[in-house]
Amino acid sequence: QLTLAEILNLPVVIHTRNKNEQDRQCIKDTLAILSEFRNRIFGVLHSFSGNLSELEQTLDLGYHIGITGPVTFSKAHDLRRLINSLPLERLLIETDSPFLTPHPHRGKRNQPSYVALIAEKIAQVLDRTTSEIAKITTANANHLFQWS
Repeated sequence: QLTLAEILNLPVVIHTRNKNEQDRQCIKDTLAILSEFRNRIFGVLHSFSGNLSELEQTLDLGYHIGITGPVTFSKAHDLRRLINSLPLERLLIETDSPFLTPHPHRGKRNQPSYVALIAEKIAQVLDRTTSEIAKITTANANHLFQWS
């Protein structure tokens, strides 16, 4: 799929997720594979769950960072701190329907309309308005996916 993305000059959406701090191998493997395609493919790491070092590596490879429902969870302090290290031009807001439902709907089926809750939380973390975050992330998605 990565080779096909390279040939067609299309973005990739990579979903690699660490469930806990001890489970770091999946993102390490993902970054190793993506580094083999450095400067040849582009895309987003969907539902990013890495640490600061992994964020820096991902950004160095030229990828966008997708933020989903977990950013709204009460114990997601590390993820919210990462947002402060994330260049706004690389930020995307995503759903992971039907999973990773944001607070206050956690435990229920996720739906795309809940991305507004993710935008609100990111705006709060970055001391911005939700409207600003919506405009920035919409422009980022349009650019990445070549919609405009």
